[in-house]
This record gives sequence, structure tokens and C-alpha cells, in this order.
Amino acid sequence: KNIYHEWKRHNTPKEGPCSHPYEEIHTLLGNAHGYPCAFPFNYNNKWYSECTTEGREDHLYWCSTTDRYDLNDRWGFCPVKASGCEHFWESNQDLGACYQFNLYTILTWSQALSTCQAQGGNLLSITSLAEHRYVHDRLASVGAMSTEVWIGLWKRASSPAVEWSDGSPVTLTLWHQYQPIHNLTDMTLCVKVDRQKGNWLLAPCDERHPAVCRRANRSPVQHHGTWEEGCPAGWKRHGHSCYMVTGHEQNHEDAQMGYYCKAPLLSVENRFEQAFVNSLLSASGANSSLFYWIGLMDQARKGEYSWLPHNGSSLPLTFTNWNKHQPVSTGGCVAMSGGAALGRWEVKDCKSHKAMSVCKQSISSYHDAQLPEHHIDAYAPCPPGWESQSGLLHCFKVFHDEKVLMKRSWVEADFFCQALGAQLASFQHYEEQVFVKRLLTTMFEGTEGRWFWVGLNKRNPEHLGAWEWSDGSSVVMSFIEDKNEEDDRRDCAVYSDLTNALMPRPCETKHEWVCKLSRGDKLINPYWYTEQSEPWVFYRGAEYLLAKQPFDWHSVSLACQMMGAHLLALHSREELHFIKERLRQLSLGQSDWWIGLSIVQPGEVVRWSDGTEIDFHNWADGGFHTNLRKYEVCVTMSSSTGKWSTSKCSDLHGYVCKRKTVSVVETPREPHYIGGCPENWLYFGHKCLLLHLPDGPREGKSWKDAQSICSLFEGSLVAIEDEIEQAYITMLLQGHSVGVWIGLRDEDTMKWTNGKPVSYTNWSPVEPKSYLTQDEWLTGDADEPLCTVLSNNHNFHLTGKWYDEKCSESGYGFVCQKPQDTSKPPTHSYYHPLPENIEYRSHSYNVVSGNVSWYDALNKCIENHSDLVSITDAYHQAFLTVLVNRLAVPHWIGLYSRDSGINYQWSDGSGTVYTHWDAADDDDDFVTGECVYMDVNGGWRRADCETPLPGALCHTPPPSSKPFICSETPCPFTWLTFGNGCYNFESVVEKLTFEEAREHCKHKVKTSDVLTIENETESRFVLEQLSLSGFLHHSVWLGLYFNIDTDSMDWVDGSPMDYTNWAVKGPDTKLLTADTCVTIKGVDGVWHLSSCTERLGFICKAVSDVITEVKVEPLNDLHHDAIPAAVVVAVLIFALLAVAMWFVYKKNSVRFRGLSTFGSAYYRQTSSQATESDGNVLITDLDAHSGE
Repeated sequence: KNIYHEWKRHNTPKEGPCSHPYEEIHTLLGNAHGYPCAFPFNYNNKWYSECTTEGREDHLYWCSTTDRYDLNDRWGFCPVKASGCEHFWESNQDLGACYQFNLYTILTWSQALSTCQAQGGNLLSITSLAEHRYVHDRLASVGAMSTEVWIGLWKRASSPAVEWSDGSPVTLTLWHQYQPIHNLTDMTLCVKVDRQKGNWLLAPCDERHPAVCRRANRSPVQHHGTWEEGCPAGWKRHGHSCYMVTGHEQNHEDAQMGYYCKAPLLSVENRFEQAFVNSLLSASGANSSLFYWIGLMDQARKGEYSWLPHNGSSLPLTFTNWNKHQPVSTGGCVAMSGGAALGRWEVKDCKSHKAMSVCKQSISSYHDAQLPEHHIDAYAPCPPGWESQSGLLHCFKVFHDEKVLMKRSWVEADFFCQALGAQLASFQHYEEQVFVKRLLTTMFEGTEGRWFWVGLNKRNPEHLGAWEWSDGSSVVMSFIEDKNEEDDRRDCAVYSDLTNALMPRPCETKHEWVCKLSRGDKLINPYWYTEQSEPWVFYRGAEYLLAKQPFDWHSVSLACQMMGAHLLALHSREELHFIKERLRQLSLGQSDWWIGLSIVQPGEVVRWSDGTEIDFHNWADGGFHTNLRKYEVCVTMSSSTGKWSTSKCSDLHGYVCKRKTVSVVETPREPHYIGGCPENWLYFGHKCLLLHLPDGPREGKSWKDAQSICSLFEGSLVAIEDEIEQAYITMLLQGHSVGVWIGLRDEDTMKWTNGKPVSYTNWSPVEPKSYLTQDEWLTGDADEPLCTVLSNNHNFHLTGKWYDEKCSESGYGFVCQKPQDTSKPPTHSYYHPLPENIEYRSHSYNVVSGNVSWYDALNKCIENHSDLVSITDAYHQAFLTVLVNRLAVPHWIGLYSRDSGINYQWSDGSGTVYTHWDAADDDDDFVTGECVYMDVNGGWRRADCETPLPGALCHTPPPSSKPFICSETPCPFTWLTFGNGCYNFESVVEKLTFEEAREHCKHKVKTSDVLTIENETESRFVLEQLSLSGFLHHSVWLGLYFNIDTDSMDWVDGSPMDYTNWAVKGPDTKLLTADTCVTIKGVDGVWHLSSCTERLGFICKAVSDVITEVKVEPLNDLHHDAIPAAVVVAVLIFALLAVAMWFVYKKNSVRFRGLSTFGSAYYRQTSSQATESDGNVLITDLDAHSGE
């Protein structure tokens, strides 16, 4: 080829453009959460094609993760190789290694691996318990964004074995108790660590998590344990053990003796080991007629299977691989099957059945440590209403027909338990089964026909009909009455205490159920779960409340009655025994408790306080004779003996209430509708709403006309009852610019037009009580009544606020309401199930469910390629208010603080200034926290960022409307850049007419014109520059005028008017003339009408990517000497501000370095482009507080 057509890289002799393939560089720390560097990126009007140290005193390399750092402030450090552990690494001398905890960098496993390797390290490999403890303690102590982090362990798709990414031998595994959970030999999987519990879990490698890197410090870490090579002849090795399949059949007792293999029978700890044994059986010629003994048997003959002990101890049974319909009997021994059900376990008779054997012996003194799912505190109490006994690690609760709204299918019951943070009950030990049997027998007088779902099922098709527990625990007991029916669809199991057995049932049948919760685990209370805070206990059709607080008899009798109950009335010895056992558990030693017996008058007939007859007695000392008493006496019961005794009614004791009306623990998930709504009407609560929004001013209605239309529909103008209804109406107004009439008039602001009292208001803080002019007052027209409009104008963020308007004023929409028609069923449910993604005003929202901290929520949003929600205006606030109110629990939003609540910013970098603080939060000086959530009423409240909340709101905003610019065209000298525009403020001091101002701008730059404003952000930028330049009280021209051809207000550049900022409402175009133009006031940004012939200052604006020629023209006619003065003043101001900000920076340099994780990559020098979204100290902020 011709040499002149060959490409080569700059400053290289022969390297072509592809000599170094492009590889993404994922950042560390900063505020970009691991996003890759964006090359090239622009910083301080200079382009960078690689990482730079520019702007940093510590000379660390950094990059921007967006192409324009000055606009987005998203950055991170670049991973580079360096010796030692000085930057970003923590040294552990005992372990001889450096560790990097990238807990704010969210990456896939391969991306995390590349980031570690780019720094001369690798993803973490854990080869000793000491190293595990160090890493676990560090992870548990850090408030990270995610609860799970990547380590270097992974599994190839073609192999069941796991390996470390740095090649270290796998000498230690710390699996979650129920891992690995699936037979996934055909998938590549990677390992993550639970940050709090330390367990390891397999996960798809494309999940996104933080990660831990590791590299040797001075010398490689000595791996603990001895890696001994080789097995005896005829044995096969897997991990630290050797295995052999014998070829001789014998009974189980002979197999235990080890005559043929001289080693213990096989114990299997996980699915990987099972897969290896399957390969051995297949290689040995296993067929369907052959079985192989393993070391599992029912040693106590109670139906509970366990591994045979070896050297005085036995392994816990954490993994099972039963064949279908197994285990079928008690007292048996377990063998593996050959043939089609290769490796599946079956129970066989230990003496009569003969089978070959699989033996296993360890070749290493080191054994893989196994951690339980999580540590269970055996002494932790159960939540109120949950039952357990000494020695059990779990608590149980029966959800029976009397306490729930309906019986449920197995799947529905399983969901119910999981919603509470529990699981359907499993029996991991014989004692648990005995306890649940006794619990059911005690609660119900007769359980014939009552079956209760538990977690046993065979719904997983991969397990070939084998029974398993839904919580992942091993099936260790034989109690399922399963028949060998091949087409049996009874895939779920119910339990009955009468038979003490589990029976297969079709999963869709409806039954009661039992939930199980580990001791110490926190119970979740979903919005529909209404368990009382008082621990009412159910027993045979009634509920009992045992209260230890001592009061006199009459007080506690009244207290019981206020709860719909009476003091305890006992009618059987069984009931007495039940109550006595409960009292014994609550009492420390002997104590007396009030029951429902008292004698006021001697000789009166004695009855229980609930009016029932006394048909059971348990008096101490031979009985109670009423005719011997001449004063009022009341009765107590002993907690130790259950005997009744008399006492003065004024004595203080605990008490027992009893009621026949059993409380239900759940509320209906769907709202109760009382009827239907007409077509085109909307459901809201028990109302039907009709929204009318005119397409133009001529279609609008006066208040009286609107009320008349509502009356024709047998309704009235809406009476807004609370902030949720207010939000619902506001969210419907999006896309329109006209307000709507509501049902209030000034003649009676305490009642709505439908006669209901006003219990909620939303008046604008600058609500004008009258729009009447001075002439109207003087002519006597001031008596015209005022009616209330719900604003659809964003001015001062007043969208949705109420203000008064003359009732005769037309041009408004309206909202009607009417009762729902009780003769018709509802045709629409406003509370339909939420879709995965919810669209509103070009934004896509999704809801994160589950108890999450603010950091967890941010991580989950980023994993879904979104961000925690930023709220830009009243419409989105209203929409999210309705959404969160429907979910009925608080949700995190993206607002957070880095300075203890002094200033707040959005996690997605949004510069929006909209806020909606809850009044209670705003008034409470004791509320702390640096992260913000939305409460169920829509208000924003602060909380500690680590506080677990039931959910979070994520969003994906619409793509930016700014055009893509592949190479920046700089703005002319003395012009300022903002967004995609260039702005010149020199002419603010000039005085020209509107047309003269337009001509002047076009002479400076061909494509420029008088200022147009597209949105609130641009308006704030203009106001800031006017303030910084000292022109706060000037009014300047806007490029907005009245177009007589279109009878509307138009921008000079022809762009649509999507944004306005009139003082109260838009001008009435019927009153405008051709000489009507618009000005903006620097002090507040409000727009005002002016004559186009007035002489005012102005601002020129041009779009930066279409500037083709810059031509600086002298200003003609007016104020020639004002420009040099303005320039000199501007230079002096800039110099003073730069010195001031340098002083502030040096004074606070330590503080800023402490915030380097989330702060800016450099301390921004003062420029006229600074805004509040920069996250730095602003001169405007200093000025605002200088007088304090």
C-alpha cells in the first residue's frame, strides 16, 4: 500500500489505530459508581483522551464518565498499577496482602476482575479462616451501598468445580447453607459474598455488585492447610477426599464395617460432590437394578435421617438428593440408585437389602468450613403471637380460618409467609414436628378435616418428583403418605395433628397454613397485615390477652370491655390448664391474676362478668361462700396452681381478658368500591370524578357554568378531602396549561358547594385575594364574588395550589364529582396491579420492594440501568404521591446530603430545585438523617441512610433534548457557556428598544438573538449571572412578543412555549396589541408585559454548535464609555471572588479530601458558570449568609 494512506498513532513509529484494542476503564470511588471513563471528555474547555491528574493536588489520575465534566460532575479515579498500599488499598501485615474494598463501584464480575487486574491485583481469593474473618469484619463495618460483593471464585460452564480467578487452590469454602441451590453444570456462575452474614452464593456473572480486590504485599500468602496429592490405588480424587465404588453386594451393617474399602461410607455435602459421585457410578456401570449404600440412616428409628458418626462426630445433613416418593419409611438405611435415577437416594431395609457401597476418605487434615445460613440466637424471643419452646431455633405461627380473610392455595400461603419475612413451616427435626402437633391440638377443640399447608412440595421439575422443603432445608424425616402414582398431580403437602402425617394435595386447593421464622429474625409488617400490638392468644374459638401491668379489678374490667372483651371466664379444666401454662411463662414465681368473678352484695347470684353461668370451679381451701361476705370481694387465680382465691377489689394485680370475637390479621388488598361510574368518569375512592380541560381559552367555562354542568350530571364541583385526592387531580393536569375550578366560593370558605365541611386546604402562599383593579373598586364593582381555581401554572412552583379568581372569569377547566352508582358494579379498578415499569410524562418509573437502606436502593436502581428518582416538578410529585400512597409504605428517593443536612442534592446529578418537605419534618428540629424518603402522604422526610425502608423509587428520565455535539464549538470571548447556548451579558447596561436590541445581537453573532428561556434551569442561570454582575434590579428584554397573525405570544426563534413565568397567570391575548413585548426582572425572574418601544437592557443568546462567525461590533449611539467600565468592574469582581474561593478551599482542604468519594474531582475555580448543582461553595451562598 501507499505509505501516505497508512494510519499511525501520534508519537509512535509504526503503531496503527488498532495496535491497542479499546478496553473500558471502570472508575474507582468518585461519584460515578464504577461507570467507565468517557474518552474524550472535556474539562475546563480542554479535551482529554486519557486519564489525567489535572486539577488535583495529590496527582492521582482521574477521568470523567460523561463527555462534558463541567455539565455533569460525574467522575472517578482511574485504576493504575502502583507499588505498596498507599492509595486506595488497605494493608494487612498479618496476612501479607493489600485489600481494596470497592463498595461504591457497581460492576459485573468480569468488569470487577479487569479493574483489579489493572492495578496489579486480582479479585479476592479467601484461603484461610483468618482472611475470611478480616474481610467479613471489614465488610460488615462499612455502610456500603450493596449487601453483596463479588469475590474471585467462579465456575466454568463445562465443570461442576469452582476455582479462584488468581489460580489459588480452593482449600476453603463458606457456602450459604442452601447453596448451591440448582444443578447448573451447563452455566458459568460467579460467587458473591453476603456482606453481613459472610456466606457465599452462586450468581449469574452479569449481575452488578461492588467487589473486593486483593494483591500480595511483599510475599505471597501462605495457604493454610496441607494440599496433599494422590489417592490409594483404585480411588478417585475430588477436592480433599478420595472415593471408591465397591463391586460387592452386602447389607448395610457389613458395609459399615468397611471390609472391602476400609473407609467410612459416603457422606455428601453439596450438589457438586453429588455430581462427582454420579460420574463415578456411571463409570462403574451402574444400572437400574443396582444400588449403593451411603452413610445415611435413621439411627434413632424416629424417622429422622442423619449421617453416621466418624471419629466421634457426624456432619450435619445440609444436602439431600431423594428419589421421588422418598423417604418412605422410618428405621431404614439409604442407598443411591443406578440407571435413569442415577444418584438419587432411596430408603432400604438395613438388614435384608443388599447393595454395593460408595466409600469416602479424607486425604487432607484440612476440611472445608461450612457456615449455617445465618447465626440463630437460641435464646432470642419470638415476636408477639409466635410460638416456640426451649431448644427450638425457630418460631411458629398458625394462620387459621378464624384469623384470616380466606383459606389459600399453597403458592398463596407461601407468598403470605414470605411477605412477613418467614417461610412455610418445615420440620428439620423430630422435636419441631412434635411441637407443631401439640400447638394445633391445643388451639383447636377438634381438627378433623382441618389441614394446614407446610413447605413440603415436589413442584420443581428438575428434581424429578422428589419432595423438598420450600425454605431449602434438607428433608431429613419420613412422614409423607405418598403413593406410587406416576400421574399424581398432588405436588404439595398438608399436615394434620390427628394423623401426625403429611398428605399430598393438589397445590391449588385451599387450606389453612403454618409459617416458620428463625429466632431473632425481624418480622416484616406489610401494609395489609394488622396484627395487634397486644399479644392476643387464640384458643378453641376465643382470644385471650394476658397483661402483667397491675391495676384494681374495676379498672381492668373496664379495660377489657373497651377492647370488646371481658375478664376471664373459665368453663373447663382444659381451658384452665391452657391459661395456667401461659401465666406460668409470664410470671417469675407465684403471682395472682384477676379473673371475671366478683361479689358486690352478699347473697347475690354469682356469674362470670361476661354473664355466663359458673359451670366449672377450682377454688382453693374448699370453696367460696357468698353469704359469709359483707363487703365487695373479687377473685384472683394463682399462676402456679391455677387455684382461685378472693381478694379486695382495690388490690393491684395483672389480668386476663377473653373475647369471643376473634380479630382478623389482614385487611383486604383491594379497596372497597360501592358502585360503578359512568363512561369517561374516573374512580377515586368512593367518588366518580370528571375532568374537563379546554383545548383553548374560548372553550373554558366560568365557575357558574362549570357548576351547572356538574349539576346536570347529578354532581357538583369537586370537594377535595385530602392531599392524595389533591395529588390525583394535579397529576391529571399534566400536558395542559389551564387551571380548573373546584367547589369553593368566598361566600363560605368553610364549606364546599356540596355542603361538606372543608377539612383540607392547599392555598398558595402568595394567594391573591382579589384581582380587582383600583377602578373596579372606585366604580363599585368590587362586590363581584370570588371562586377558587386549582392552579395549573408552575410559577413559583405553585402548580396544584389554590387561588381566588372572579367567578365570572371564563377560560378555565373544571372537575366534577358524584357518588358511585350502588346499583352497578365497578367497571374499573384504580388499584390495578402495578406493571414492572410505569410511564408518566416521558419518565419510566419502577419500584424497588423489600427492606433496603438508601445505599441498597441506589445500587438496585443502578443494576436496573436507572437511578433513584429525582423529582423535577409538581406533576411528578403528585404522581409519585399517589403511587406511594397506594403502596402504603415510605419509599426512598434520590435526595441526599453530604454536609449533615445543610444542603441536599440528587443522586442522578439533577439540578432541579423543586422540594416538597413534609411539614412535620420541617418543623421538627430533632429529625436527623442525610437521606430523604417520600412518606405515604407525599411529604419528604429525612432519615439515616442505613435505615431499612420497605421500598424505593427508581426512574429513567427521557433522553436529553440537547443535540449531540461530536466536537465542541467554543463560545466567543466574553460570552458564557451554559448547556448548548452562549450568552452575552455586556448589553445589560444598554438601553435599546426591542427591535434595536435584536439587531444589535445579530451584529455581534449572526445566529444570536434576544434571550429566550426554555426551562426553569436556564432561568435560574440567567438570574445568577445578573446577580453576580450586580444587575439584580434591572429588567431586560425577553425574546417574546405578541404575534398579531397567530393571536398568541411567540418566541423570536420560533421555538414552542413550553415554559412561562408570569406573575400570576398568562395575559389575556384579547387585550394585547402589536406593540406588546415581554421583560424579565432580575430580582425574581418574573415576566411582565411592556411596550416594545421602551428602552431597556438585554442579553444576547446563540446556540453554541451553530456559531459560524464572530464579529464584535461597537455599540452605537448610547453609553459608549459604559462598556469599558463594566469590563473593569467585572475583572475586579472575578479577581476578588477567585481569591476568596482559594482561601475557602485552602481552609477546608482537609474536609474536601474527606469527601473525595462523592465530591468533585477537583475544586472548581470560580466562574460565571457556577450553579447550585456544582456541589461546591458558591459565592451567592456566602453572600446570602454574610449578614447572619
